Amino acid sequence: MALEKKLAKEILTLLYEKGELSISKIVNETGGNWHTVIRRIEELRAEGYVYADRSKKFPFERIVGLTNKGKEVALELMRLRETPLGAGERLILALLYALGGELRGSTKLEKFMYMLQRETNIKEIFNFFPYLHGPFSIDVLNSARILALAGLIEIEEKVWGITEDGYEKTLVIYKLTERGRRMAEDIFRKLPSHIQEKLIEFNKDAKKPLKIFLDEFYKKYPEFKKKTILDAWILGS
Repeated sequence: MALEKKLAKEILTLLYEKGELSISKIVNETGGNWHTVIRRIEELRAEGYVYADRSKKFPFERIVGLTNKGKEVALELMRLRETPLGAGERLILALLYALGGELRGSTKLEKFMYMLQRETNIKEIFNFFPYLHGPFSIDVLNSARILALAGLIEIEEKVWGITEDGYEKTLVIYKLTERGRRMAEDIFRKLPSHIQEKLIEFNKDAKKPLKIFLDEFYKKYPEFKKKTILDAWILGS
């Protein structure tokens, strides 16, 4: 989705605050480069958040404004910035900070949150249930989406291959924004030392290939190994 990509939220809130703007002014105000801004505007336009019309006056630039749908989303984004974060969102920010600001893969994000709840005295913030890759939590993914909409993280999808059925294989990458990094650092430093240490420990797992990571995970939490279609791949014969 365009909203979760770099500069998308900044563009929407900028247009909400200042009204119609030329692309050159959007570039100046957001600090983005031309290529990224133009691509993001096209994606937002395709999803119905903005319109872009050619000006009838010299220098005949494209003028960008919000649709009614875009105004509703921009207003919600501005409200999110003022809304206190929940415990789940704060933990994800702390995790990303401990990992250097970036995590590659939704599966690892969910497993790290599961391990954090199992291996520390943190109360259960996220609900998990057995699924294709073991413990799955829609709560984790929703918390990440809230952070993205609030402008604290960026969520990027990269295509890295094609399945036998012709579907794209994608890797989801979670990154702290500059504002998110400042907030994440403050959250991390206020956590108890044993939770800080556990989050830092995850660095070694974050760098492992997914197959090795999941293999070790299933051995540590065998209750999930018989509840996934990945048994043959992970566990072997």
